[in-house]
Amino acid sequence: MTRKERLYKYNVFQNKSSLKTHHKILIAIMILAMSFALYFICFAGRKPINFQISMGMKTQARVVSSMTFDYPSEIRTKAKKDRAAGMVPIACEIVKMNEDSLGANLSKLIELLNARQIQSKERGKKSVAAEPAKGAQEEQNLAEMSDEAFLNLIKKTTGFNINEADLPSIMSETTPGNRQQRFWLVMTPLKEIVNEGIYEDNDPVFSKTDSVLDFGGIRKYRRNQTEARRELKKRIYELGISETLSDALYRIFNSELRPNIVYNEPLTQKYRDEARAKVAPVLVTVTEGETIIEPNRKLSPLEMERLNAYIKESEKNQSQNPVSNTIREFSICLLLMFSSALFFAISKNSRNRRKRSIVLFSVLLIFNMLSERAAIQISEAVGHSGESLATIFLYGAPIMIGPILQVLLCTSYTGFVMALISAILTTIMLGFAPDYFVLLFSASLLAIFYCNGARTRKQVITGGLLYGLILSVFSVIIGTAYDLNSDMLWKQGAIAMFSGIITGVVATVVIPIFERLFKLTSNLTLLEYTDYNNPLLRMLQMEAPGTFHHSLMVSQIAEQAAVKIGANPLECAVGGLYHDIGKLIKPEFFAENQAANNPHDAQSPTMSALIIKSHIREGLELAKRYKMPPVVLDAILQHHGNSVISYFYNKALNLAGANANKETLLQVLRDNGIEESTFRHEGKRPQSPESAIIMLADSCEAASRSLKRVTSHSIEELVDKIFQSKMNDNQLDESSITLKQLAKVRESFIFTLQNMLHSRVEYNTPPAALSQNKQK
Repeated sequence: MTRKERLYKYNVFQNKSSLKTHHKILIAIMILAMSFALYFICFAGRKPINFQISMGMKTQARVVSSMTFDYPSEIRTKAKKDRAAGMVPIACEIVKMNEDSLGANLSKLIELLNARQIQSKERGKKSVAAEPAKGAQEEQNLAEMSDEAFLNLIKKTTGFNINEADLPSIMSETTPGNRQQRFWLVMTPLKEIVNEGIYEDNDPVFSKTDSVLDFGGIRKYRRNQTEARRELKKRIYELGISETLSDALYRIFNSELRPNIVYNEPLTQKYRDEARAKVAPVLVTVTEGETIIEPNRKLSPLEMERLNAYIKESEKNQSQNPVSNTIREFSICLLLMFSSALFFAISKNSRNRRKRSIVLFSVLLIFNMLSERAAIQISEAVGHSGESLATIFLYGAPIMIGPILQVLLCTSYTGFVMALISAILTTIMLGFAPDYFVLLFSASLLAIFYCNGARTRKQVITGGLLYGLILSVFSVIIGTAYDLNSDMLWKQGAIAMFSGIITGVVATVVIPIFERLFKLTSNLTLLEYTDYNNPLLRMLQMEAPGTFHHSLMVSQIAEQAAVKIGANPLECAVGGLYHDIGKLIKPEFFAENQAANNPHDAQSPTMSALIIKSHIREGLELAKRYKMPPVVLDAILQHHGNSVISYFYNKALNLAGANANKETLLQVLRDNGIEESTFRHEGKRPQSPESAIIMLADSCEAASRSLKRVTSHSIEELVDKIFQSKMNDNQLDESSITLKQLAKVRESFIFTLQNMLHSRVEYNTPPAALSQNKQK
């Protein structure tokens, strides 16, 4: 290949294009699949939301109509219908006068008056009283009765109430010959007035309407009792009789002017409903460029109606062209998923690029948005009339479930990305202003910060509580800026706080499910494996105490180093405790468990290497049998990588090459079947900074036991030698640990080893003479 061809084929971005073609196609398919999934979860079947303004809220901007449209005004139509119904007279029924009964009583009254007058005249002539008229009291002499007793008799017999002062006037102004004519003259106006209808003064129904009533389709004027009495008195005076007799007759018949109008409510309602039905809807025209609402003012009912009409018209125009909405919403989902893929690609943490982590992220994001969509649908179904979704359920969105689980099971960076995507999609779904997105995202970051590295469920619940507290406080502040009433602010704050607490509790409940499904382990679970009463650790203490002590030292060394570089210290501690449990099978073949005899002296170097490296395979089997978490499995598999078992490899070289010169050494090694691969561990190179730290800590702690003299210089040389050998053997290439981090790990190892291996001051002994005296 010529230089020119090499130049054309040279890839400047070779580090960024290491993926193969089929991998790129698979990633593209995943991005499209997730984009479609998010679109259908968040936007499919939902009407576009343009505004979220409630009655009484202060508007923040002027809204100008972008189209000319007509809408029926329910408020104006209702007012017009009410006016039309108010003009309909109330339907009534009049209880007519019972003329027969009243006439009979009036005849009795006249007979009694005539009888008294006749008896009085005869008594004056001192003659025998004439027989009383028909219907009178035959056994009683009416002339001898007092006026009071006579009037009581009239009231009891006829029902008429005559004043004692009016009796002389009636007897003097009328005679038995004309008395009946005079009384019956009053009956005619009385009958007319009563039959025209009378209602009680200050009646709650009739007094609040006009003076026209509807009696079966015939409109008539009606009178209250005061007006009826006034009219009766006027009509009596017009009869041409004396004023004294007119007043007396008025007082007699006044009691017959009783309310007799009965209100027919069903018929009235029917007439008014018919009048309302005849009113056509009031159409309001809004022209293009006309202002719908003005800024910095509270909306009146008419303005709110016009704004809602404009929103519906906008939604109608948008629904007529659903393709544009679909393209816009799907593009948003596609860009968010593409950005997430880029984040995973450029992430320096190899854990974020694992297939398991990516699948977990996708599942939690879908789970998160499904929960959010369900909450929105339920809130819309049970929302109170007149209150928008924004004012009640806006701050109860459960969008922190996914990010919290992502932080606990993976890393805080992936939780950050999920919180960002969830906040963006939730804000778009609800159609709210950017201030809601900022509040939601800020509260999410606080929860992520507090839950990062959480070791107890209390920390997770507290993180959810802080999330709800931030939402609650700032919902009140933002709601005050929008002039929401105090009742609505209280609801927002309470729902936000409740949502935060429930989020933390639910996260602690469901996390074991996701741990089991994705074979991941959170710090909440890892902390349980630091208990020395764990069966494996108990067996290690009993069967291989030297290995147990070595594991404790590795755990402490690795944990301190992880803190220095920001790795997961709990993962390093647990991995260090269990990384050598495979030595339980043959503990006597490992130096830390040997007292005097070394069983390797009777074995060939090849056999010894096979025994040594078998502890990785046997450790994995033990860990799986006892259902240890993936972190422990990784520590067992990766703590040696595929490095060379140098002691036995060098021993094999020395034995094979003892009688060979440099030229024939390689041939001698081949003839004896000695290959480097035979003496390499059958593990996997560290895939994370935590596994790299455990590998280095294991090697350094084991090698430090061989130091004849422990000094700062000797420890530094030992650590540098081991670090350099691992780097030269490419054991750290896949762990994503940087040189800067390795420098911090080196400093931590040196400091920890110096304190672990420090020498003590030699104890002084007393002088020999003093010792002898004490013995005596």
